[in-house]
Amino acid sequence: MKRILAVILIVFFGAVELASGQTANDAYLTLKKMEAKTQVGISQMNYTPALAETKFAVERYLESKEAKKTPELNEHLDKALTAYLHAKDIFDVRSDGDTPFTDTLKGELVRKVYPKAISYPSHLEGTPREGAKYYKLPEVISGLWGEASKEIKKASFYLNN
Repeated sequence: MKRILAVILIVFFGAVELASGQTANDAYLTLKKMEAKTQVGISQMNYTPALAETKFAVERYLESKEAKKTPELNEHLDKALTAYLHAKDIFDVRSDGDTPFTDTLKGELVRKVYPKAISYPSHLEGTPREGAKYYKLPEVISGLWGEASKEIKKASFYLNN
């Protein structure tokens, strides 16, 4: 009787551990789902809830016991999530309508979150901003999503091996 009780307890607590933990594959699949949404087109209004779901799944995995065993995988999952989070920051900048000139706080944000961003000369002739450089925010967002996709692809290597 004691053996049966012991086996039941072991099975029960083992099942609780599995049920409460997020697996690497779950986090990866959530990132793949976000990748698909950004590839087919997602509105700013729908981006935030999708990002919240992704952030929850990835962070839940990264905080799990399982994650401690796979630091290389974790790095790629975290970088992918970070790129999506930075894209939200750029979405937020874009929504206020001001042009993100390179010499402004918005320009600094763009350089910080996506150093590969290309700046373009403005054509505001006869204004104080004539010739000033600015960033095309849809291009920056797309670039960040591309960076996330690269990290997701790198993560898949660790899951498939």
